[in-house]
Amino acid sequence: YETGDRDLIVLRHKFVEILTSTLEKYGSPGGHSAMAVAVGVPCGIATQLVLDGVINTPGVLAPHTKEICEPIRATLESEGLGLIKRVL
Repeated sequence: YETGDRDLIVLRHKFVEILTSTLEKYGSPGGHSAMAVAVGVPCGIATQLVLDGVINTPGVLAPHTKEICEPIRATLESEGLGLIKRVL
């Protein structure tokens, strides 16, 4: 990167060809890249939820259940990393 450049992440999920869920995140010039935020913030949120006892299932977990996914998603949205949902 050149000084002052920023990156962009676009993550798009397409469900049953009628619903899309898109994450658009720009990096900050001179600050954190979009990739650093999109990877680091969810990891930090999940860690805090484990420490707070919100997630208390032992082992290595993938966020495929509501008990794990919902609190992470809600916190991500409050941090500005929500998904844009569109019906096509």
